[in-house]
Amino acid sequence: MTTADQTQEILYVITNHKFPSDNYGNDDFLNNWPMLYILENGKKIYIGESTNVSERMKQHYNNHEKREFKQVHFIYSERFNQSATFDYESKLIQFVSADGKFIITNKNDGIANKNYFRKSDYDDTFEQL
Repeated sequence: MTTADQTQEILYVITNHKFPSDNYGNDDFLNNWPMLYILENGKKIYIGESTNVSERMKQHYNNHEKREFKQVHFIYSERFNQSATFDYESKLIQFVSADGKFIITNKNDGIANKNYFRKSDYDDTFEQL
């Protein structure tokens, strides 16, 4: 392994939690940062984005349709901005839909094909996610 390999930037952090939970951790990203999240139960999946996922999880739990989910996966990066999370949400919905392993419960396909600052940089790193 070369020094360059050892110092490769970690672009994304993915955490896994039971849903619902009274405590998803105390990371600053949970309350004030654009993030992606995936709710799932092994069969069905919901992909979303929010700038306050702690509050968003409470909203989802209050929705009876979302109570069937058992796990939540948070995806965040210091590089994220809200335009990037909107774009990644749409891409993840498309990829999961094409895969066919889960029933997607999102009511829309996300925002597709929108341009934003440095979009090409985010497109280049999406595959790593």
